[in-house]
Amino acid sequence: MQKCPAVSIIVGHSSKGTVCRNLTQSKAIAFLNSIKMYTLENTYLNNHENVSSNMRYKSKIDKWRLALAERTEENLLLKDNLADILKNNYDKNLLEEIEDLQTRLICEDELIASLKSLINDLEEQIIADMASDGKLSHSAHSKMVWIQREIACSDVRFCELKEAFSSFRLKVVVKQNRDSR
Repeated sequence: MQKCPAVSIIVGHSSKGTVCRNLTQSKAIAFLNSIKMYTLENTYLNNHENVSSNMRYKSKIDKWRLALAERTEENLLLKDNLADILKNNYDKNLLEEIEDLQTRLICEDELIASLKSLINDLEEQIIADMASDGKLSHSAHSKMVWIQREIACSDVRFCELKEAFSSFRLKVVVKQNRDSR
């Protein structure tokens, strides 16, 4: 199995300096595509919004909801697969890894629920802003930017989780094959 080279991406700044993450090339590409989509979708945002802008916001929110629904399904499949591994391949040596993966999958559920709640709050704020003066408030715009960044970062984390799960499943299969000989 060929390993992709690591790519270092600046993901933020803190009081201690620049925060970087080393990502595989495929994760870096997914992250950058997410940021690129965000940038393209938001180049036209300003304080002079109209009805068509309201439709763009609704479209963006609908895309986020669809992406989170798909991630929920993927996360459920991973949990089901993990349960099958535990049920069919009980090995005390794997319990720590199983517990770690299960914890990460549960955290993913919590993150998805949190993002869905934030999106619902944002949608309510956008509706209120548009009803009052037809313009998107600065705080709603800031929330949109923040949610988009959180979704992009969570996409990377979820890719890492899926990669860890795939590696674990491969390890189980290799162990099964070795034990069956």
